[in-house]
Amino acid sequence: MTDLIIIGVGLALCCCYSCGPAWPEGHGDRAGKYGRHLPQLGCIPTKALLRSSEIANLLNHAGDFGFEIKGFSFDLKKIVERSRKVANQLSTGVKFLMKKNKIEVVDGTPSCSVRVKIEVTAKMVRNRTHGQEYHHRYRRTRTCAARAGARCKLVWTYREAMVPETMPKSLLVVGSGAIGIEFASFYRTLGVEVTVVEVMDRILPVEDEEVSGLR
Repeated sequence: MTDLIIIGVGLALCCCYSCGPAWPEGHGDRAGKYGRHLPQLGCIPTKALLRSSEIANLLNHAGDFGFEIKGFSFDLKKIVERSRKVANQLSTGVKFLMKKNKIEVVDGTPSCSVRVKIEVTAKMVRNRTHGQEYHHRYRRTRTCAARAGARCKLVWTYREAMVPETMPKSLLVVGSGAIGIEFASFYRTLGVEVTVVEVMDRILPVEDEEVSGLR
């Protein structure tokens, strides 16, 4: 008998350490990736990208620090690979915490057949268990831009922007929230012409006004 079953490996993992088994959902290459959006598709890999662009910015201003660098280039593939490596490293750390706290993890795609029964299908093996309670976070629906991106290579969501195969000549970022500004900063530092569109009267509208005024 299981007291608590948690479907998904996102923020719900925060309550796993003291209260029972976790059942992460698996979808394609994300199966077995712990922490879901934060370490895999959110702030962790984007910060790794920003670190690379920060180094590029330092090289561009090396003269201010007394160094003379006549020219340098960057390898976009290696920048992306490092970002994914950092994300996977953190995900592995979360997996270790699951094991350390004796939390049972079942990789697969869950489905609810009855109110208190959850089935997980993985590699043609169906496991069943019963639980008194389960928590489920509904997946956010992807925006119209995401649906358009499936048909048009000129439209990116954050997923495509995080793992670019080639650098675009120009980029229009819709929305100046934290994620939009992070991508704008990364691509602009590496030489892309970037335009940010924001409906509010300032960028980073949910942050302090002093932050919005920084350039």
